[in-house]
Amino acid sequence: MPSSSVTPIWQRFGAGLLAGFALVGAFLCLLAFLFVRPELDVRPGPAWTPPAVVAAAAATLPPPAVQGAEQGLAVGRSAQVIAAAAVNLRRTPGYLNKPAGDILGTVPRDATVDIIGGPQTADNLIWWQVRVSAGREGWMAETRASGDLLLQPAP
Repeated sequence: MPSSSVTPIWQRFGAGLLAGFALVGAFLCLLAFLFVRPELDVRPGPAWTPPAVVAAAAATLPPPAVQGAEQGLAVGRSAQVIAAAAVNLRRTPGYLNKPAGDILGTVPRDATVDIIGGPQTADNLIWWQVRVSAGREGWMAETRASGDLLLQPAP
């Protein structure tokens, strides 16, 4: 007596037939991909050429407008420090790539300074040469790089 675990032939035949059709279909797709494709046009003739690269002129930004005249800062006048904290007094105008000895000291908030020179533009800021009450002279920026005002005409 045959055991019940044997698969009837019609079920094995059906699975084999299905696998066979899948293999034949894959083979036909491969043949179609290899042999049925458009031919490349390799005849010489005019071809597209990318445009030549032209170097653009470097953009030059105009120096920032001197705002001190509008605000009343000028040589011979006094200015008041209105920054939230003390402002650096520098040996020379500018704050980028300076040696450590460029900072002479700090000037506290509400201090009054005499403007003795300037304005000069350095590091995209306007700088004024000032004399503090102790007689020291140096350079102070009119604004921070963020645009916050540091000096205003003294009242």
